Amino acid sequence: MNSDAHNVGLVTTHQLSTHSSVLWMYVVSCLEKNTKAQPDSYHELGGTQYELRDFTSALHSHQRALDVHLKLFGEEHKRTAHSYHELGCVQCMLGDYTSALHSLQRALDVRCKLFGEEHESTAHSYHELGGTQYELRDFTSALHSHQRALDAHLKLFGEEHKRAAHGYQELGCAQCMLGDFTSALHSLQRAWDVRRKLLGENHASTVESYLLLKKTELKLCEGQNV
Repeated sequence: MNSDAHNVGLVTTHQLSTHSSVLWMYVVSCLEKNTKAQPDSYHELGGTQYELRDFTSALHSHQRALDVHLKLFGEEHKRTAHSYHELGCVQCMLGDYTSALHSLQRALDVRCKLFGEEHESTAHSYHELGGTQYELRDFTSALHSHQRALDAHLKLFGEEHKRAAHGYQELGCAQCMLGDFTSALHSLQRAWDVRRKLLGENHASTVESYLLLKKTELKLCEGQNV
């Protein structure tokens, strides 16, 4: 590689890092002067940092947003629940599943109380909680959470919707990990059927469903032949 080009790349990276730090200090300074803007601004900043895969900074921003929401609205408010949810998602990306479990459970508890079980936000909380439980290898809890998410999505959107298909696949994966290959086969078949209809045979999600389905069929056959 040309050394000059390499040096230019280094300078650019350093400048970007410096500009990011300056921007962060400026944003914090502005937020400290405007209490009403704090939670929403921290939330937006955290979302941008998340998209940039700067999860450590996103964690800090979402924690600040949560702290302000708790102070302004208390625990049982939709904005507080949303902040818990966002914080939990960042903690997941950082591999801190135990902390994520706590944050996502708090979000779910508040949303269940405010909106009920059959609400889109509640269903989303169940889905994220199930994914975290799966990472922690608590497959029984993950199964329960994904089933609740699927039930809500089916009532909200019906069978032939991308969220229903995703819910069937997540449920099937949990059933597989619990060794219930017959149930998993049914769930994964539903996911594949819906995705084929919505997305077509050659879409990446459809192919993923097909591969999981065939893998489960193989495991079921192996179990029957033992």
